Amino acid sequence: MSSYISSGESALSDYPSDVQARMSDEKGGIVLSDIVANKNLSLIVHESVKTIIENNCGQTCEYLPLSIINHKGRVASNDYFYINPLGTHDCLNETASDIGWSDDGDVIHVSQFVLDKNKVKDVPSLFRIPHDKYVYFISQTLVDAIREVKPDITNLNLELISVE
Repeated sequence: MSSYISSGESALSDYPSDVQARMSDEKGGIVLSDIVANKNLSLIVHESVKTIIENNCGQTCEYLPLSIINHKGRVASNDYFYINPLGTHDCLNETASDIGWSDDGDVIHVSQFVLDKNKVKDVPSLFRIPHDKYVYFISQTLVDAIREVKPDITNLNLELISVE
C-alpha cells in the first residue's frame, strides 16, 4: 500500500479501513505534530491541514485516513490522513537543475531543483515530479492558505525552489 502512496499511484480502491501508523520507539516523544515525519517519506497530516489541502487541490490528491498508534499500542489519534498527490508532473528544468544521472540515463539524485516556468502553469498546488517521487512541491498559494488558517503549524519544512 505504501508503495502506491509514495509513488503517486491511486491507492483508494485497495485502501483498508483500519490503516495505522505506529509511533517510533527509536524517536520517543508523544506529541503529535500537524505534519508527521515517517520513514516512508509519505505525506501524513492532521485533519486540519488535510482540509486546507483538499480545499486547494480537490481531486488532484487522495485523502486516505489513518490512525496514529502510540508507544503503548493505543490509539493516539484518528485525525490523520495520508495525502497522495496523484501522478507526477514533468516540469523540472533539467538544464538548470543539479541532477545526478546514471550511465543508463536514469536519475540517481536531484540535489537542486529548478522548475520550468512554462511547465508549471497548469500543475496543481501540491504535486510530485517523475525525477524524484519522494519530494513534494507546494505552491506559494497553498503555503499562504495553510499559514493563514494555521499560522502555528508544526513540522512544516519548506525549501524555496527556483522557477526559470
